[in-house]
Amino acid sequence: MSKTWFTADPHFFHANIIKYENRPFENTEEMNKEIIKRFNSKVKRQDKLIIAGDFGLGSWEQLTPLVSQINGHKILVMGNHDKKNIAMWMEAGFAEVYRYPIIFKDFLMVSHNPLYVNENMPYVNIFGHVHSHPSYETWSRAGVCVSVERHNYYPVNFEDIMEYFSGKVERKKLHDPHHN
Repeated sequence: MSKTWFTADPHFFHANIIKYENRPFENTEEMNKEIIKRFNSKVKRQDKLIIAGDFGLGSWEQLTPLVSQINGHKILVMGNHDKKNIAMWMEAGFAEVYRYPIIFKDFLMVSHNPLYVNENMPYVNIFGHVHSHPSYETWSRAGVCVSVERHNYYPVNFEDIMEYFSGKVERKKLHDPHHN
């Protein structure tokens, strides 16, 4: 049975992110290798991996082979550092690429930047962009930050997210006119 995983902000090949975010890596080679190892320890070939932006800053020649090293059906919701066009990302190996936030499973709004969602709305925002900035909680009543720094460089499982937000899921069903 396949699973769905979420992550954001791996920033492959971005040397300065190691310094900016105090990442525990000596260089980008070590960082890239360890993040891929941690992703692949969770994400299996048949799984879905949704990356909420800022995949990498390397050259196209560097990024393309790196995409194929990561397990799963890869989906990219583009972030502010994902400068290549959609066709190029798909050619590199992403199965789906979106320039704007997406709705996943009628309940989860997946975006790179945090969206305004309050706890009374029947939606949850899965986002990145803020890395380890203390102004944003990792888990709140309105969303979850899946930046790699928040989860020890591992992706977050969809089932864990749904379990955390189970009360909201039930409220969403109550408000959905199409739900019987």
